[in-house]
Amino acid sequence: MQDKIKLDKLHLLVVDDLVPMRDLMVQVFRKMGVGDISYALNGAEAYEEYLRKKPDIIITDWFMPEMDGIELTKKIRTSKQSHNPAIPILMMSGFSAVDRIGEARDGGVTEFIIKPFSAEDMAKRLAYIIKNPRDLIIADNFIGPDRRRRQKDNIKEEKRSEESQKSVRRIPADTSLQEKTGVGKINELDVQRAHEIIERNEINFLPIIHGFLEQLEEELEKGRTQDIPQKQLIQNITMPVMQIKANGKIFHYDLIGDLAEIVLNLLESLAALDDGALQIVQAFVTTLRRVLKEKVTGSGGKAGDAFRKEMKGACDRFARIRAHNLKENMRKQIESA
Repeated sequence: MQDKIKLDKLHLLVVDDLVPMRDLMVQVFRKMGVGDISYALNGAEAYEEYLRKKPDIIITDWFMPEMDGIELTKKIRTSKQSHNPAIPILMMSGFSAVDRIGEARDGGVTEFIIKPFSAEDMAKRLAYIIKNPRDLIIADNFIGPDRRRRQKDNIKEEKRSEESQKSVRRIPADTSLQEKTGVGKINELDVQRAHEIIERNEINFLPIIHGFLEQLEEELEKGRTQDIPQKQLIQNITMPVMQIKANGKIFHYDLIGDLAEIVLNLLESLAALDDGALQIVQAFVTTLRRVLKEKVTGSGGKAGDAFRKEMKGACDRFARIRAHNLKENMRKQIESA
């Protein structure tokens, strides 16, 4: 019989500024068998909890007010007050682009999980963290777990800029979590029960969706009427779209989550937002307002498929036109050179 990981002696710190998500995660971990769970609403609050409670693992959202997940990670890794700079930190985010994941790892996080996720996804990440502790690397421009993956994990080795640094210090991996929990797999029945918590949650996500849409419309108006640096404009508009994508499906708004994911994929491919891109985002807002007005829930059936096809088509057309225009501009530059 395969050994089981026992989580009753494990202490987690869960950090998320979206209260329904944070509360749901706490319920999920309790059902999974975690013995002690602390929580916080942002990085600043989480850092104080980390100092007071001394958790074993931190699970944090990325983008939060006051102090985000990357800032929290860096503070824990570098502060003289920090009692355990090597503590495993699992980052959650609705972003899935490779560059985003790389940015998180460069910031010192241990693992990255994409929202929405299942209880099984989270259980696998926890088990991996426990079974595969990493050396802590201290370099000129990086402090965090060794970013190289072992070949036996069937994960491609990641590049490590710290190897090129003049001064690199390595602190051996801490195996104390294994001594506390054992190694193996988390009990499958507990994971199934935890997943049922996600499936059966009845949290009303509608007010939160409306809040993100209002935020998105405000940022669209600023983008049209104010001179905002493109990097800031993209972040301001991308954030509420990402939040809708990250949380929609978990709270049973699958169609809304899918539509947000389509638009998010487009936004993450852009270096600048022109009028066409802003029109796409406005169409997304209008579509979601319509979906909410018509009370289309779940996957939306045939109506949902039509909404997805319409949004995907609009994004694809925009991408084709944009690619054509870029190609033409490059051709003209070459001819005039």
